[in-house]
This record gives sequence, structure tokens and C-alpha cells, in this order.
Amino acid sequence: MTQQDLRGLGDFLLEQVTPIVRDATFVQPEVEGIEGKAELQRPQDAASMLQAACTVIRCVLKDKSPVTPSFQHILVSLHDVLIDIANARHSTLADEISQACETWWLQGRPDKEQVAPVTLFFLLVRALDTNSRAIDITRLCAMREALTVIDFQHPSTNRLKNLLLKCYIHPNVLHNKAGIKFLVYLFQVYLPMVDALHQTMKAQMRTCTKHIVNIYGEIYFRAWRAAQGPFRLRIESSVQDLMDTGMKAANNKVVSLIQKVLTHFYEKKMSNGVDETLCRLYEPIIWRYLHAANAKVRRNAALFFFDAFPLMDSEAPQRIVDEAMQRQFSQIKELLKDPSDGVRCIAVLGTCTALASYWELIPTATTQYLLNYIISDLAHDKSSPSVRAAVFHGLEKLLAQYLSFEVLKVLLPSLQPLIHDSSDRVRQSFVQLLTGVKGLSDIKFYEIVPLPHLLHRLAVDSPTTTVKITALLASVYVPYHKPTVSLLRRCLLMLHENFKAAVVFYKQIHEHVPVFTVCKLAVALLLHLKQCLHSFSQKQEEKKNSKEKEEEKRKEKEKEKGTDVSKLEEVQGADDETQLTGEGLVALLEVTKYLFQRALPLCTKENADLRKKLLKFFTVETLIALSRDVPDRQVKGAMMPHILGIMSALPQHAISAKVLLTKLRMMSEDTPEIEYDSVLRCLFNWKFQVEVLRMIAEVFDTREDAMTASPSPPKKQKSKRGKKVQDESVPKSKPKPVVEHNRPFCLRLFNFILCDEELRHAAFQAAEAMIPVAKSLISYTELVQQRIVTEDEISGTPDNLLLSFLTTYCKLLIHQLGVCPEQDAQGVLSLLQWGLMVILPKASAQETSRTKGKPGSHKHREKRVHAMKAFVQCAGELVFVVGADVVSLGLAGEKIRNIVGDMIRHIVQRNHDLVPSLLSPISRIIYHWFHIGGDLTEVALKTLMDVVKDLPEDDLPTFSVNDILVLHAARNTLPIVSEPFLDLAMAQLDEVLPECLKAAVEEGAHDYSTEDTGRLCALMEDFDELLPQSSYIMQLTMKSELFFVSIAQQLKTRMQTDYAVVLWKSLNLISVMLCNASSCTQDVAAIQDCLLGVVSKHQATTGSKATKWAGRNQRRTEQQLLHPHCTGTRQKKIF
Repeated sequence: MTQQDLRGLGDFLLEQVTPIVRDATFVQPEVEGIEGKAELQRPQDAASMLQAACTVIRCVLKDKSPVTPSFQHILVSLHDVLIDIANARHSTLADEISQACETWWLQGRPDKEQVAPVTLFFLLVRALDTNSRAIDITRLCAMREALTVIDFQHPSTNRLKNLLLKCYIHPNVLHNKAGIKFLVYLFQVYLPMVDALHQTMKAQMRTCTKHIVNIYGEIYFRAWRAAQGPFRLRIESSVQDLMDTGMKAANNKVVSLIQKVLTHFYEKKMSNGVDETLCRLYEPIIWRYLHAANAKVRRNAALFFFDAFPLMDSEAPQRIVDEAMQRQFSQIKELLKDPSDGVRCIAVLGTCTALASYWELIPTATTQYLLNYIISDLAHDKSSPSVRAAVFHGLEKLLAQYLSFEVLKVLLPSLQPLIHDSSDRVRQSFVQLLTGVKGLSDIKFYEIVPLPHLLHRLAVDSPTTTVKITALLASVYVPYHKPTVSLLRRCLLMLHENFKAAVVFYKQIHEHVPVFTVCKLAVALLLHLKQCLHSFSQKQEEKKNSKEKEEEKRKEKEKEKGTDVSKLEEVQGADDETQLTGEGLVALLEVTKYLFQRALPLCTKENADLRKKLLKFFTVETLIALSRDVPDRQVKGAMMPHILGIMSALPQHAISAKVLLTKLRMMSEDTPEIEYDSVLRCLFNWKFQVEVLRMIAEVFDTREDAMTASPSPPKKQKSKRGKKVQDESVPKSKPKPVVEHNRPFCLRLFNFILCDEELRHAAFQAAEAMIPVAKSLISYTELVQQRIVTEDEISGTPDNLLLSFLTTYCKLLIHQLGVCPEQDAQGVLSLLQWGLMVILPKASAQETSRTKGKPGSHKHREKRVHAMKAFVQCAGELVFVVGADVVSLGLAGEKIRNIVGDMIRHIVQRNHDLVPSLLSPISRIIYHWFHIGGDLTEVALKTLMDVVKDLPEDDLPTFSVNDILVLHAARNTLPIVSEPFLDLAMAQLDEVLPECLKAAVEEGAHDYSTEDTGRLCALMEDFDELLPQSSYIMQLTMKSELFFVSIAQQLKTRMQTDYAVVLWKSLNLISVMLCNASSCTQDVAAIQDCLLGVVSKHQATTGSKATKWAGRNQRRTEQQLLHPHCTGTRQKKIF
């Protein structure tokens, strides 16, 4: 197309576009009655015409051919209405116009400044949209130089400046490379705006993520590097502000985030000018803050100092550089000796980091001094475990500098005693250092700490530390590339040195070596154990034969020479040797058990063959044979739990399960926990929990009590000759073993199942088997009720056993409710109703009725009454604690909550003996209701006030509501509690109301008619002058600062009245608060504000006696604020 054609086309389009733009036809509705232009007056047709014109302009610009003035006028017109077009929902048209303007700007066409401002605004809005794309941000970045044509001093640009500031908090912009480039450029656009950009990023640093903070650091550095002249100085001022803020910050998170921002400057210290800039920016502030009186400020300054170390201008003369370095070395020495342990920790870590990075730069004498002081003094700092731990963390960083190995090889062995440090944190840090040393060829970790010391720590240390020690020693004792014989030899060596350490080590070794090595070692230990047991049996037999021979020789010598041989020493020595060998065998079996238990789950489908080979060696028959080979009963008893532990991981074995069930039945109450623990786990893993629970239910069944009693002997008849003969009519029966009905043991067994998470989960899976157990336990609640009602002891079931059964039943109900809340809530509800209707009324009785039967002595009756009282109280406590636990766990419905509330009121009002032990659960219940909030807030508040009103005077001070106050303080809802508390305190003052005010109350007057105001001015000063509840509330007020302020605000509101009674009560409470403020270290500013406000109000009011009297009392109360001796006999200083 020729230039003439383009000129004609441009003129035509200009003629069509100009009226559309002028009249904004693209957003107007259709207008009727105008002839010849009906089509163009429709918004759709107008937009189509504009889009056609824009398309022509874009095609012309694409060819980079010269354009006529008509096209320029068209584009400028479209640019001016770009925002209106976008608002009219012509997004495609607006986008094309924007692209045409961008092309015009980027090609440097004439008068390009005329198409930049609105285009830039449009692109900013697009980029800040939540659904913005990366291309939108890229287009914005391409137009960044258009910002230079905008006059930011004009008020019309305020909206644009706000959009530019929003770019620094928009995630889409921050996570885009072009967006970061655009943000960097903004620092060079308008000088006064640099401070606003800095404040925007600084404000975001408190809440944003570390990644965003890292982006901010990149923006600061790139902006500083690109800026020149005043812009660079302003950016440096912003960076210095960050440094100053970080050193003075009280929040460690803010300090670390600012450190991360400045990291970009530290990492580029080798760049031109960075060193000099950091030195110049830090110079006026860091040295002052390093010597600040506040330890927190010194700590923060030390962090920034070591991050920026060394601070020097590399282009300065050598003399100045040396002086600067010497000043910094002296400062490091001062920081290492700082009185604050936090500063010393930072100094140790920073010093070691500096030595690791600049070993060659620091003089040898300085390096030697610093390391000697750190290892010789700070490593043994008795005042702070943190400093001792920091020494090891610092030395671990120093290992990165290979030039330090020669020095560390000499110094590190002196730290050996610290492997037994009293602080677990220090020991863990030491082991971590040894792990770092382990990877070095120049230093051996066992030369720093010998292996016996490490094994000792492995045997006795905490699990966290033992995990680290195991990782350290894994390659030493289990080198998986070595043959099996080597692994076995090393394992036996560790068992010989410290078998407790060996058990802990091999219990965790599966995390550090391949599963194949674990299986291989487990099989090798099992085979070796068989050989050991065989040789152990032979030695035992030989010792037995030798003892018999020696005994015969000794007897012959005794006959000839007397008893000169010490028999006791010989026997004791032999026993010690046997016991030592037995302990080694038990430890070897325990190691084998842990290896097998850890290896079997690791054998997944991928290595199923390995699992088959492992189970080929570990069989039930092999383990049973293993237990038979042990001749010593004591050693066999110690080995059985570990054998059963291995068997529990094997597939189910019915015959062995029956044997174990029989063994479980024969156990007694004195059986150690480790024995029935292993039996239970084995049976439960073999899915025999139903049989175990059935056995427990049979033993619990109270109908079998008669079987447990020893049968009375049959009567013997006399024959005619006078001889006694047995009545043959009585059939002979085999009595059941008493152990089958050993209820205390089965009770202990069932409690163990409930307390162990794994066993409890397996037991509740057998829900049908739990039903008989629950029914049997319910029958014991009937016995408890029988004991309470009849006051007679249950035959064959002592009180402590009954209470134990009740405790177990309570535990069972709670666990059942946790498993199935909807179905099992009825059991808890019935128990609580039983406690409310039966136990608590009996506990509240003043005297117990006399027991039936023959009257005993007075002392005997007192003993029975005391036992009965203790029994009822314990039962009441158990039942109430169930309700408290159910509520605290969030398992209580509305019915349970109502019953618990009734129980609380019953206990507080009638069961004063139960109050001391149940105050803590009551407080926990009220706190939980407050925590849930909603409708329960009113219930909790009513319960709380009932408790405070009805508690006995002796128990009231021990009722703690601190958690409740903290909860409401965090929610800003303290008036919910403070207002009813203050109402109660003021209501109790009615009992000590002066006669003149009582008359006013009776007459219903707000004023009083007597002239004598002397008694009214005698205000209370001590807690003891108040009634118990009021005294409790005031003491609670003085202990909590936020509650104190809330009460003061409530008093200020109440004292706005002219009612003399309210004023008198308020002033008395204020007087008590002020007179005890110094002992409680409370700030009385809130009370002072309260008094000043009320005094100013009453000074403006004149005429009434109540007003004059209130002024006198308030002036006297104000004097208590200002004069410590205003209270007469009480010489107490308020401030």
C-alpha cells in the first residue's frame, strides 16, 4: 500500500473514530430518532469501528513503515479513552489499544510520551489483578521507562503511586523475574518515592515469608548497584535504616529477616564498592550498639557485626586497613568475654565462622588466642549450657577450613570430659562435632573421645542423643561391606564391653544400614546364641559336678582339720560368675530380638525372598527349643520375655498361644510387668485378644466369688467304735486353682491393656469380647452401692479392691466414649447420674448410720465410720473426675454437661470434704466451657459464680482461675468475668454498710439525711476487712494486671452515679486496692484515671450531700496515691 493510500485510509478512520471517542458512543445505549447514524450509535458497532482502526494501526506499526499524522491522532485518542473502554467491558479492544501504544513507545515513534501515561496505568492494573499472567508483568516491565515522563509531583498521580507501592506486596509481581526488574527500576524514577518504597518493604518484612524477604534483599542490592548520585545515597540511607532497626529489634524473627535482606550485600563483598559501602554504613551505629547497656541490643549488633566481618575499605591505605582489623579483633575478644550468655554464644559462632572464612587473613597469634580461649574457657562455661553447646557448633563450622586441622588435632582431645556434660544439649552438640570429624582423614573421632566413653553415653543417655551416637558408631560396629563373621565379632565385642549400650545401639541400627545387613546379622546372632546356650549348659553341668566333688572333699577336710574354709565366699564367687554369663546371654538375645523385629517389617514385597529366608531360621519351634536349653531358672526367666517378643512378630501359632494363655492364667499379683507384657503382646499380635478378654471377664465375674473362698471341711462322723470316718456321701471334686480367680492380678492386667495404646486398640477391635468385661465391672458398681447403702464391708472384696474396680470401670467408659461417642455416652451418663443420686448425697451426710450386728467398742465404731467416710469420698472423686475428663476431652453432650454442672453445685454446697481434691477438675471444666464459647459461655459463667459464692472460706483461696482470666484476656472479653465478680464484691459490702446508708437504702433515697459523715470517710484498707468472697476477688485483681485494669474500668463506670451507696462501695474497694498495690507491684494508673474522672464530674456537680461526701472520700483516696503515710497506722508506700 502506497503512502497516498495510507494517508487516505488514515483520514477516513480519523473521521469515523473522532465522533465515537468524543461522544463516548461505545458506552452509551442506543439512541433512536437520529437518522443515518443508527448503526454507529450502538455500543457494539462503535467498539467494532474502534477495533478496526486499532487493527490497522497495529498492522502499520508491525511493518515499521512511516505513519501519517492521522494514525497518530487516532492512537492518541484511543489512548485517552483506554480506561473508559476497559471499564465498558471491552477487554479485547482495550488490550489491543494497549499493545498498539506499547509498540508505538518501544519503536520510539514521534510524540511517544502522549501514549504512555494511561497505557502504563492500564498495565499496572492488569499486573496487580489476582488472575494476572506472566505476560502482563513482562509488558509492564517493558514500559518501565515510560515512568520518566510522568510528573509525580502532581496530585493526579497519587493513585498511580499507590499502585506502584502495591507492586511490592503483590506475589505475582514478586515471583516474576520481569517483575523484580521493574521493582528495581522504580528506585530510580522519583527520589522522594524511594522512602515510600523502602517503608512498604520494611512493613512487609514482619509478616512475609523468608522467600519474599530474600527477594526484597535482591531488590535492595540490584537497585543500589544500578542507582547513581542522590538515588544511591537515598538507597544507602534505607539500608542503614534496616541495619539500625535490626540491631534495636526485640523480636528475633525481625532480626533474622533483616539479616537475610542484607545477606545479598555480604555475598557480593568482592564486587566493586560493596566493601566500602558496608564499612561506611555500619561505622556510625555498630560500634555504639556493640557497647550498649542492653544485652539484647549487644546480641543483635554482634550478629550484624559477624555477618559483615571484616568491615574494611579495600581501597584504603594499608595502615588504615590494619587499624580497622585490629579494632575488630579487639572487639571480638570483648564479645567473647561479654557478661551476657546470649552475646557469648553469638560471639563463639561468629568467631569460628570468621576463622573458617578468613584463616589466612587473621594473624596466627590472634587465631591461637581465640581458639585457646574458646576451647579452654568457654567450653567449660559453668554459667550457661548454651555457651558450651555453641562452642561445639562453632568448631563444627571451623572444620570447613582444612588449614585448621593441625591446630584442632591438638586442642580437641581436651574436650573429652564434656561428653559427660550435665546438659543434654551440650552432649548432642559434641556428638554432632564428632560426626563431622568422622569424615576427616587427618583427625580421628575416637582420639578425641575413646570408644568406652561413647558406649557409656549410649547406654545411659537420652533417646535423642543415642540416635546421634548410633549414627556415629554405625560404620565402626556394622560395616555392611564386611563379611558376616566380622559383623558378628564386632557385635560380640560391643556386648563384652557394654551390653546395655549394645542393646540400645542395635535397637536403632536399622536406620543406618541396609535391611539385608540387619537380616544377616540377626540370623548370625541366633545361630551363635544356640552355640552359647549349649556351651553354657555344659559349663553349668561341669560346675555342678565340680561343686559336688569339692563338697565331698570339704567335708572330709572338716572332719580332719576343722572348718577353715570360707563357704560363703566360694558360693558367692560362683554365683557372680554365673550371673555375669547369664546377663551376657540375655543381652545377646535382646539384641537378636530387636534386630529381628526391625528387619521383618522392612522386608517388603520387593525383597520377599529375604523375608522367607529370615522366617526359615526364626520359627516358633526353634525359639521353644532355645528356651529349653537354658538350665538356669533365673537366666531362663530373664530370657523368656525376649523369646516371646520374637515370637510375637512371627505368624500365628495356635499351640503356643494356648500354652501362653495357660501361663497367663497361672500368673499371680506379684508377677513382674515385663513377664505379662511380653505374653500379652504375643497373644494380641496372634489375634488371641478375645480369649484374653474372656479370661479376664470370667475372673471379674462376681458370681464366682463363692468359688474363691476355701470350702469348709466336711464333717467327720464317729463310728460305733468311736473312730472318726469321712462322710463318703460328699463327692470328691478337684478344686480350681485359686490363681484362676486372682482378681487383683487380672485387674492389673486389664489396666495395663487400657494404658497401652497398641494393646488397647487391638482390644477395642474385639468389641464383642469387651462387653462381658464391661458387664462384670458394672456388677462391681453394684457392690460399691451395696457397701455405701448398708455400710457393711463386702465379704471377700476389700474396700481398696472395690475402688480399684470402680477406677478401671471409669477408665473403660472414657476409652469407649472416645472410640464410639454416640453409642457409649449412655454408660457415662448412667455413671454420673448414679454418682449424683447415690454417692454424693451419702458423702454429704453429717453422720453415718450405725452398722447392724453386735455393738463393738466405741473405738471400733469410729474406725468403721472413718473407713466408710473415706470410701464414699474416694468413690465420689472417681465418678466426678470421669465427668471432668469427658468434658475436657470435648466428648460431653448436653445431658452430660447438665449433670456435671449439678454435681459441681452439689459438691460446693454440701460436700465440703470433697472440695479440696476436686477444685482443679472444677476449674478445668469451667475453662473448657469458656474456651468453647457460644451458648456455653453463659453456663460457664453461672457455674463459676456459683462456685465462688458457695465455696467454704478455707478452700476459696486455693481455687485458681488464672487460666480463665488469661483466656479472656487473649480474646479481649475480660468484662464477661470482671463485671459479675465486681457485682458480687459490691453486694457483699451491704453487710458492712453504715447505718446512715442503710436508712437511705430502706427509704429508697439516693441521698442520706444525716449530717455525720465521719464514719463514711473511714475507708477499708486490708483484705481481711472484707468478706471472704470479696477478699478473694480483690486478691485475684491484684495478681493479674489485665484483670486489674478491667475492674478499674468497671469501677469508673459505676462511680458516674450520684447514688451514695454505690460510691461508698466503690471507694472502699479502691482503697483496698491502693493500700495493697505496692505488695503486688501493680500499676495504679488505671485507678488514678478512674478517680480523676469521677472527681472532675463531682466538682462540676453541686448541692447534694452525696456529692460533697463523695468528694471528701475521693480526695482522701487520692492522697493514698500521693502520700505513703496517709493510712494512719499502716505505714505502707504505694509507689
